[in-house]
Amino acid sequence: MRRAREVEEFIELGYEEWAKKKRYGRRWTGTEGIFSAVKTIFGEKVRAKTVVGMCREVERRFWAYQRTKGYADSRVSA
Repeated sequence: MRRAREVEEFIELGYEEWAKKKRYGRRWTGTEGIFSAVKTIFGEKVRAKTVVGMCREVERRFWAYQRTKGYADSRVSA
């Protein structure tokens, strides 16, 4: 039932009004930038097979990114 109501509202308002009302398509600017930087450096794929392994691999990538960034920042400001 809910989907039917939402579709009716979408048709009634039109895409532009509906998107504005529902705040559709909005992104978190800071988060998107970080994920984009990490994906650019390390890629989008993981090699681990289990969910736990995937999470650990991604955590290591973020750790490595932060450590490298911190080292670069310390060298530039010195």
